[in-house]
Amino acid sequence: MRTRERVGLVGLNGSGKSTLARILAGLETEDAGRIARRRGATVELLAQEPSLPADRSLRDIVLASLEDWTRARARYEAITAQLGEGRGDADALVADQAAAGEELERLGGWERLHEAEAIIGNLGIADPTRLAGTLSGGEARRVALARVLVGSPSLAILDEPTNHLDVDTIEWLEDFLINRFGGALLLITHDRYVLDRVATRTLELNAGVLTSYDGGYATYLAARAERHAHAERTERNRQNFLRKELEWLRRQPKARGTKQKARIGRAHEAIDQSAPVQEK
Repeated sequence: MRTRERVGLVGLNGSGKSTLARILAGLETEDAGRIARRRGATVELLAQEPSLPADRSLRDIVLASLEDWTRARARYEAITAQLGEGRGDADALVADQAAAGEELERLGGWERLHEAEAIIGNLGIADPTRLAGTLSGGEARRVALARVLVGSPSLAILDEPTNHLDVDTIEWLEDFLINRFGGALLLITHDRYVLDRVATRTLELNAGVLTSYDGGYATYLAARAERHAHAERTERNRQNFLRKELEWLRRQPKARGTKQKARIGRAHEAIDQSAPVQEK
């Protein structure tokens, strides 16, 4: 996936969408193949049933994803204090301060903490000083979602992110993912309106095969319908061909000539092909 690409993942229940998400997040091991990750890339998963440390406050859980930023800010402030007190080599401290400032900017800038607090508020997390052990399932998902968004990973995998959210919060989330989230996004949801608004590409997982379609859910449905129609036309042509060839085979042709042998081979190849599986 490319930076800032928004991809929707759809498929029938039980097709393996959540398993694929866990494999991409490094929580399960793939049976075959290989996952290639860019050096330094981070992947975070919003699971359908997140696990949160019961003895920590909601605010601490969310802001834990800013660990690198917090460390860089503390370093910058410590160097600034040394300069203010006139301790140490001034030139070296100024150079260190500039490096720490660049690191802060790389990690999101000085407003990162205020943005994190805004995300907590916009997701409707009431009383961030509460302990996670007091949360309902819906509240825990909001906190886990806030933690992923605040952390701004290279790839965020959101498994049914709109569950337990009201309409206003869903609209805020859509806007945030479209305009403010800086990483790539893999969105697993049955909410077709969110997919239509957010996704720029749609992946369908069916029988272990991923098929890619450009655009959101509506575009995907149209392209899938055309693909199924093409498959049905191909199958009708195969059945018509088989009727003719089976009748010819029943007459027991003597396969002495090259052309006859080739025709028999083509007939058996058509017989061995499977018809498209009809989805319920």
